[in-house]
Amino acid sequence: MHTLVIVVSALLMLAGLAGAVLPVIPGPALVLTGALLYAWHGDFASISWGVLALLAALTALSFVLDWAASIIGARASGAGRWGIIGSCIGACAGFIIANVAGAVIGMFAGACVFELARGRDLRTSLKVGFGTFVGFLAGTVGKVILTLAMIVIVVLQLL
Repeated sequence: MHTLVIVVSALLMLAGLAGAVLPVIPGPALVLTGALLYAWHGDFASISWGVLALLAALTALSFVLDWAASIIGARASGAGRWGIIGSCIGACAGFIIANVAGAVIGMFAGACVFELARGRDLRTSLKVGFGTFVGFLAGTVGKVILTLAMIVIVVLQLL
């Protein structure tokens, strides 16, 4: 049973690392789940409640960072409410059609199309789409860094 818990915990953490890059998979939450499973199985001897609280805080921070970076990128490029709504709709529709690549392209296209529908010119709409994309990339980089930090914290606890 111990080996199974180690394998499942490790797989959750690896899936969490992948999820830090993929827009739909909640990467940091999977790392937290893997750590919680291992801690629970080991009666919280190797991984304490304090460490789990730190991991939970980093998970929350990663979600806030991911959301805020996208909004800040869109706003910095001049996006209005329409552009932000368009990027969300485009990302969801793109993901349904073409998975991760579709989500990224849909985010850009949705922001552009909705800004055009709002009455903005093509150049401004493209700028908003690009700003939304840059914000998404910045949020993803931050999420990857936090997810890696979470995995390092867990590994250091186990050593």
